[in-house]
Amino acid sequence: AKKNLARVKPKSVEDVHNAGEVLIAFSPQMQEYNRVLQQFLSQQMYRHPRVMDIMARAQRVIADLFKAYLDDEKLLPKDWRDLAGAGEKRHSARQVSDFIAGMTDRYAIEQHKRLFDLEPLFR
Repeated sequence: AKKNLARVKPKSVEDVHNAGEVLIAFSPQMQEYNRVLQQFLSQQMYRHPRVMDIMARAQRVIADLFKAYLDDEKLLPKDWRDLAGAGEKRHSARQVSDFIAGMTDRYAIEQHKRLFDLEPLFR
């Protein structure tokens, strides 16, 4: 970084943006350490089978709720129903998406259980 800054001598943010190269970056050794760490995290944490299983269950909950609310807008709270736009599928899909996006995990699971009368998916 010091060598790059000494060579380019930027005096402003624009000089940095117009340098045409990255001025501050990890050293090659640190880049390799970072690559190894990212690979480990991806395999052992982000893509771990238990995490992937929970993600699949969560996706099922969201997909089920979306279909249920879209198919029967009466399931939505009245204020959300009023915003949904009677019979306008594209508009109501947006409203349903926004409604679901505002749910906490716990609330989404409770609504799924209430609507589908299934054992909680996350036990």
